[in-house]
Amino acid sequence: MEQAEIDELQSAIAIARKRPLNFAICLGKKPETSVMTTHRAKAADILARKAKKEGETSKLAFGQMEVKGKLVMLSCEAPPPAGAAKKIRDFLGKAAGIKMKVVLMDGDGAILEDSGEADDGAEEPAEPTSEAVENTEDQGAPAAEAVDPDAARWDAIFAKLNPIVTQAATAGQGDVSKLRAVWAFATEAADGGAYAKAIAAAGKIKDLLPTPQATPTQDAPASDPRWDKVAGAAQTLLGKVLSTKPRNAENLQAAWQVIDAKAESGAVDAAIKASKSFVAKLRAMLDAAGPDSDMPDTGTGIPEGLVKRRGFLMTRWQKIPTELNAQIKRLENAMMAEVPDEDPKKLTASVQVALDAFCDDMQDALDDAINSGDSTYGTAITLLDTFKTRVQSDKLIQHLKSNPFDDAVDVESVLISAMDEIKQALAA
Repeated sequence: MEQAEIDELQSAIAIARKRPLNFAICLGKKPETSVMTTHRAKAADILARKAKKEGETSKLAFGQMEVKGKLVMLSCEAPPPAGAAKKIRDFLGKAAGIKMKVVLMDGDGAILEDSGEADDGAEEPAEPTSEAVENTEDQGAPAAEAVDPDAARWDAIFAKLNPIVTQAATAGQGDVSKLRAVWAFATEAADGGAYAKAIAAAGKIKDLLPTPQATPTQDAPASDPRWDKVAGAAQTLLGKVLSTKPRNAENLQAAWQVIDAKAESGAVDAAIKASKSFVAKLRAMLDAAGPDSDMPDTGTGIPEGLVKRRGFLMTRWQKIPTELNAQIKRLENAMMAEVPDEDPKKLTASVQVALDAFCDDMQDALDDAINSGDSTYGTAITLLDTFKTRVQSDKLIQHLKSNPFDDAVDVESVLISAMDEIKQALAA
């Protein structure tokens, strides 16, 4: 194993001392050629497919890992290969120099195999200090990310949601495929230091859970008076808009739920910022509905022609998800035809979440620019050019463009065409 892989495995052992960690291992022909992978939230069966791809046999064990003292306890979701406990012990000892005893259990906690004593050829690891464990929590994330103010918010959200998501996914409750995809996207974003994206994705988890009863009873967080004031005004305005029976009523309600979920998770500042754009959108809708809509005076100095341009922007923006969904569905169908065993639905669901987050960021920024009071819309037009450049350089979007399954899939063109049309409307 490379030193980086050894460091990652030792970090995983340290994390598993503090809380359960999902794992998968593909046993090699020799102990040192085995492949082991871990993750805090990604489903163990998904990790197993990854380990199998990188390994040299089809002998797999996967499930949840916990570490107590010198003992590695592996709860397996499927019957492990015979002799796996000793082989995993030897892998840890000979490949990574970790002297541990390994016990394999079934889902009910019954012992399936015991490796016996730890490998004598390995160094016995020192018991990690609490500081060392904390330093491994991000599994290799740069230390500089610790100063990100969103990091603490993410830690609180993860602690609250991870057991709920795990329970729902294991019990098959709710939209399990999308639930796992969204949560995997959130945790991967956080592991990479993108806490804001992780928090935004986590805000969508609430709507994917089956019922409120799936959430363990907890003390409600203290109400923030700033949010109470903003939320009250926004909900009143939303009620006025919904009374006009707009065609996008469901989308508006869903958008508000996402914003409100941000506040519930503790990200009040982010929720307040998002609500400003949302409220501006609602006011523009009431403007377009005419004087009978009983719109309150905004006192914001809305630039001339805003209603007309906002109307076009909203209409055009609502087409983007449909157009993107068509491209992702086309990719999913092509993958189903060529690699059905790779679970294309889960993979494309993760892609969809990433694209939704990208579009949400773009819409929030564009809303702020349009409502800034710039009557020439110069800020918004410049912003569109910036996002156009981002689209052309975004790794995921470019990867989709060059995918090997269907070369007609072109997410880039969908986004750039929409931005060009919006830019033209603003410049008119």
